[in-house]
Amino acid sequence: MAAQEDTQQWIPVYCTAQLPRKVIDEFLEGVYSTPSHSYQFCLITTTDVSSLKEPSHSPVKTFESPFVGRRSGICGGYVSEYTSSNSLLSQKAFVYLDKQTAKDGFTCCIADAENACVRSRFDYSNALIDEMIHGNRNWLQLRNDAAEAGGVFQGPPVNDKQAMTDAGRKLADELHGQDTKSWSVRQSSAIEKFTPVFCTADISLEILNEFLTSTYNDHRSTVEENSVYSGYIRLVNDTSPFGQSSPTKPPISTSSATSPFISMSPELLSKFTKLKCGGESPLGDLSFIILDKHTASGSKTCIVALNDDELEPGLQLVRCEFKSAFGIAYALAHGVGPAFGEYACSAAMMHDGVDRF
Repeated sequence: MAAQEDTQQWIPVYCTAQLPRKVIDEFLEGVYSTPSHSYQFCLITTTDVSSLKEPSHSPVKTFESPFVGRRSGICGGYVSEYTSSNSLLSQKAFVYLDKQTAKDGFTCCIADAENACVRSRFDYSNALIDEMIHGNRNWLQLRNDAAEAGGVFQGPPVNDKQAMTDAGRKLADELHGQDTKSWSVRQSSAIEKFTPVFCTADISLEILNEFLTSTYNDHRSTVEENSVYSGYIRLVNDTSPFGQSSPTKPPISTSSATSPFISMSPELLSKFTKLKCGGESPLGDLSFIILDKHTASGSKTCIVALNDDELEPGLQLVRCEFKSAFGIAYALAHGVGPAFGEYACSAAMMHDGVDRF
């Protein structure tokens, strides 16, 4: 549970888009729906925050938000600068009800004063804020949880070891007994190696070829025309990283039904790449791509993962569209383009939890 001095403060809520009153009411009903909810929420209906005297509850009165059309980050700066005029408002976390909220009617963007952010379902927002401020999971872990859940936070993911293949369970047991302390991003050998792609669900042949075609075409169109090496990806279908000597190019004729990585968590895949890829293996050990149950359902999305030993938990995840997956993974492995956090914040603040550059 949250500490008393923090729960006595209200979480500011900014409406940065025109929203039906029904949606705002549903947000308030959602955040207060759990019996153990810790925080009160306050709609910021005026720039004179000192005039706000009580938290918000449904039904709300009609109001004109002064923040419609503003970018989320600007609101964050406003919180830091002016919240001191009202000691009842928290400066540790705040909520955006934005264009995506208006579109889907059930998600919001939760951020801190530095604009680290996660998109959440209304009914999980209170728990997420409690975890963020007082729990055992930091921003990166919460953001990773959202990526695994399809882009929107809805609690910690549950991985079913019983659904693993025999080869997968054997590999998981082997990986659990090892640590990765000797691995370092500074010694990573991802340059001019294949970006690994793991299937953690049964992905149809049609979806696999759609992913490969889309992500190759988009990446090839963005690299420099005179680039000598623009990279390839490899669909990993073997637990031996030395048996992946050629890239995977569309069209392919074998589905992922025999993948040894079915139901394997991103954390275990991270261990696999750190311990078994890089070095003499043709597979890179820095970034990798996961095609999961959301991919299998036809979402046309996947996860891009980045191993990073300088941040807890040592792994960063973002969900993205097929077309941008290889480009993001390649850029991260080669240290070019935006930092990882920019992809993740774009997914949470500007979209539905999925990066759609």
